[in-house]
Amino acid sequence: LGMVTKWFSFSVEDTGQGMTDEQKKTSFQPYVKSEASKGGGVGLGLYISDETVSALGGKLAVKSEVGSGTTMIFTIPLSVPAPTTKVVAPPSSKAKSPIVASPSRRLHILFVEDIPLNRKLGASMLRKLGHEVTPAEDGKVALDILRETLESNLAVVGERHGDNPASPSLPLFDVVFMDYFMPVMDGLEAVTEYRAFERDNASAMELCDIHPTRMCALTADVTLDTQQKFRAAGCEHFMAKPFSKDDISHFLNTVLGSN
Repeated sequence: LGMVTKWFSFSVEDTGQGMTDEQKKTSFQPYVKSEASKGGGVGLGLYISDETVSALGGKLAVKSEVGSGTTMIFTIPLSVPAPTTKVVAPPSSKAKSPIVASPSRRLHILFVEDIPLNRKLGASMLRKLGHEVTPAEDGKVALDILRETLESNLAVVGERHGDNPASPSLPLFDVVFMDYFMPVMDGLEAVTEYRAFERDNASAMELCDIHPTRMCALTADVTLDTQQKFRAAGCEHFMAKPFSKDDISHFLNTVLGSN
């Protein structure tokens, strides 16, 4: 049998005192312990765990609130046997239409993921579906790209109304796939910041017939609380990790319609 790479997520939850935002930022640094910690050790546990998961090509994330305990989530790629080919009977007249693997148009997609292997795999999936992909390694880079893209399109429309010829604009993104836990700026903050930027330019966008960019959050943290936070920030879609090419194809063809 051939082998394929699948992504698996694992989580460990406790009911302890939880961590503050500042403690979460330093939780993966060596020799760092909570002041309230009553256990032994020298503060290397999470550091070693993070290094081990990273060496496996995965990602370790922490979700915690003071008084609500802590959940550690790690996602790693594993090789598993490829599924065997199945003989499928011809569809009946009542059968549902299959998911269209080939889109009716080429989409321009921003794929935001801090782990290089994950970023490469995600971009590869989308390109194999026929789309154009711009990768970004964290929320700050993605935010800068999105702002620059929108500004260039608004500037072009403004130039068309003047005496000077319009400069080429950057192609607008049809959708942004945004990872949650990332260094520098996480996905939730990036979504929040960009939606605020769009609101600040709402009048110009309406004049130029530019619609808000569709966004889809990507994370192994599939709790209702996380989904509500993203939707409140302005991210209307949500996809759980690990995901496959079929999952992305289904999303693009059903939610966006690829048209």
